[in-house]
Amino acid sequence: GPGRVRPDPPRDGGVRRGARERHQALPRPGEGNLEHAKQQLDEVRALAMDLLPVVEAKKALRGGSFAGVMEEYAEGLLFYWFLKESRLASMDEAQPVNATEYLGGVLDLTGEVGRYAVARATKRDVAAVKLCQDIVDRVVGQIMALDSLPGHIYKKLDAARGTLRKLEG
Repeated sequence: GPGRVRPDPPRDGGVRRGARERHQALPRPGEGNLEHAKQQLDEVRALAMDLLPVVEAKKALRGGSFAGVMEEYAEGLLFYWFLKESRLASMDEAQPVNATEYLGGVLDLTGEVGRYAVARATKRDVAAVKLCQDIVDRVVGQIMALDSLPGHIYKKLDAARGTLRKLEG
C-alpha cells in the first residue's frame, strides 16, 4: 500500500538468493530423465548468464555463492554428458564457468561417477564400470599434472584419488 516502505534491492543484485535457489534445484542426471536434467541445466545457465554482469561488476561475488553454484552446474553438466555420450564436456561447453569452477566440478564429478560405477557393477555391467574407472583415472592424472592449483582443489583432488582407489580395488 501507499504507506509501506519498500526494501532496498539486495546489494549483490540477487546473486545469493538466485544461487541458493538454483543450488537446491540442480539436476541429478543419474536419478531419472536426462532430458529433464538438461532442461534444468539450461535454466541454471540462463540464470547465471543473467547474473554475470552483476558478478563481473563486483568481483568479490564470483568467489562466493556464485562460484559454488557454478561448480555444481559444471558437475551436473559434466555428469549429463558422461551419461549421454560417455564423454566430459569441455570448459567452453560449460560457460560461464571459469577455470577454477570447472576444475572443482570435474573433481566433484568423480564422486558421482564412482557412485554410478557401483550401480552399474550391481547390474554386472563391466564395460560401464571400466569406462567410469578410465574417466576418473584420466581426470585425476590430468589435474595432478597441473603446476599450481587453488587451495580447495587439493581437498577435492584427494577425494577423487580415493574414488579412483575404490574403482581400482
